Amino acid sequence: MQNTQKSTKVAFGGLVAALSLVLLALTGLFPMGTLALPALSGVLLLSVMIEISPSWAGITYGVVAVLSFFITADQQAWALFTLFFGYYPALKFTLEKKRRRAVVWGLKYLVFNAALALYIVVCLFIFQLDLSSMPGILSSQNVLLWAAPLMFLLCNAVFFVYDRALSGLAFLYWRRLHPVVQRLTRGK
Repeated sequence: MQNTQKSTKVAFGGLVAALSLVLLALTGLFPMGTLALPALSGVLLLSVMIEISPSWAGITYGVVAVLSFFITADQQAWALFTLFFGYYPALKFTLEKKRRRAVVWGLKYLVFNAALALYIVVCLFIFQLDLSSMPGILSSQNVLLWAAPLMFLLCNAVFFVYDRALSGLAFLYWRRLHPVVQRLTRGK
């Protein structure tokens, strides 16, 4: 799809943006999808990156981030998409080009932990998440002293799995869906 007309690129990006917006809008119907649906929305942007370019994936991410602010009922899902899941797939593959593995992983963890810290700040201070409404021991004001480091460690472990899964999904897309998209965009 590298040599296609601009209108095909815009249509493909628009289709992916629409699907991402539908997934993010579904967080209002499925509250347990607060984490999974933004992650899936971000995975959809892999196709834009592979078929067109990382810059088009960035533009699509920007469009989805702005529009989802207005249509997503779950503010935390919007924040997760905007602060991490939306841009990370394109950033991941951009970082992995021409860099040593240790440097790449260091940069990935730096980006992830900065996004995680920003997400916590947004939830606590902008969305005003009330810790006192949580049940039992979680309602203690001292919960951040012992739970925050544990949460960061667990999230970093999950991030490693997510990053590896993203690589597998990109490979699977390239092998299975890329040839189909190529045939469809060339009209054959």
